[in-house]
Amino acid sequence: MRTHANSILPALFIILVLFPIYGRYEMPERFAQPFSGFIDLGTGHKVYATWEGLDIQNKFVILLNGLTHSTKNWQQEADELKKRGVGVIRLDFPWQGHNLDVDGFPTEPITDKETVEVVRQFLSRTGLNSPVNLVGLSYGGGIAIRFAATYPELVNKIFLESPYTEALQAQDDLIKWLVDVTWFMAPTLKYLTNAQFELFIRNSWKSMMWWWNMMGWKIAEHVSQPYLEALVKTFRENRKNMNFDFSTKEGLYNFYFKLIVYATYPLAEPEILEHPYKIEATYWRALGIRDTKMIDFASTLPKDSVHLMIAGNDQYIPRKVLLQGFWDRLPLEVKGSVVVINGSKHSSNEEAPLPTAAWIAYNLHQNEVRMDVVYYVDRNSAVFSDAQNGGATLDLTLDHLDQHLDARFGPLALTQQRDEARPLNTHRVLKCSQIHSYALRFVRSR
Repeated sequence: MRTHANSILPALFIILVLFPIYGRYEMPERFAQPFSGFIDLGTGHKVYATWEGLDIQNKFVILLNGLTHSTKNWQQEADELKKRGVGVIRLDFPWQGHNLDVDGFPTEPITDKETVEVVRQFLSRTGLNSPVNLVGLSYGGGIAIRFAATYPELVNKIFLESPYTEALQAQDDLIKWLVDVTWFMAPTLKYLTNAQFELFIRNSWKSMMWWWNMMGWKIAEHVSQPYLEALVKTFRENRKNMNFDFSTKEGLYNFYFKLIVYATYPLAEPEILEHPYKIEATYWRALGIRDTKMIDFASTLPKDSVHLMIAGNDQYIPRKVLLQGFWDRLPLEVKGSVVVINGSKHSSNEEAPLPTAAWIAYNLHQNEVRMDVVYYVDRNSAVFSDAQNGGATLDLTLDHLDQHLDARFGPLALTQQRDEARPLNTHRVLKCSQIHSYALRFVRSR
């Protein structure tokens, strides 16, 4: 018996001494203090970034912006995350936010693949080379998916808030209709004078307004007129650099896509007009991701990594696109959790910062929710319900946070409800003090 006890001493030494030291995420020294400023990626790009609440003990997330957003749009959710002990890193992609002042006027597509590489370069330049947690809204959700699939060894979890997973069907249908009804005149477009081309733009605009109004999306002419004039001015000043190939349907599609961006995006997202380059950058960024279907990358996503948050009143992405079109088609082993935020519009980071932050923090600290059910929460609440399990609730308000954190180190009632296809890994829920207790109890018994 003594021999057997002696044989486990080296293992106990590792558990008791080395595990608490090497089991931590070693944050680079530069993250010890809050920061806001530009990070030189060494590739000709600088990206604006901020971070706060990071230390060696904390979990942390990297927040990835929506299409028309910047780091400032995350403020409410970032504050809620910090209340829950989660550090926050935010960055603007090239031609977003503060970067618009240094990147100049965009003239070509900004692809999702290029943006994924920007995130990779940011991690490399800042020394974040261990698995990270990404939170992406809309466009940023699409980038999180593709990054995790491209570099699975660098990702722990991805939290997707109303993520981009495929092109918007209604918008795509409109553009294809416009292409079909004007295709007969496409070969002549490149020969038009500037005045004739401007007339073509205005007539195309009227056709598009007729389509939107027929579909029930009422857009008053006096409201949209300023955006038409801005578009005409942009074409007039930059026609030589636009390179629309009207000899192909793809070229004509891109032309009408730009009309839609200028016509409708400012109505839905007025902040797109806050910088003279922003609407043009939005067009190139949306064009760069338009042909990407995120489900194509599902097979290489990290295990248990995907946490999907659906805005209950999303005005852009139908729920079936995210549930049936994406979530249901994911491999079982990559699924983490899915939650619907009742009453929230698309930008849940601003519409529902409380439940989004509570769900993220809870899932970072433990892994006890079921991936085979849909959870529901109101936009101003942190009490989640599982309608498929008798209406059981999970209270994640700050008053109950300690209770849940303690619960993960004791008997785990929720763990017993998990799908048998996804057994719980013990190392995910044991903290060092409990390992110490088990080890010392084992030694005393010998």
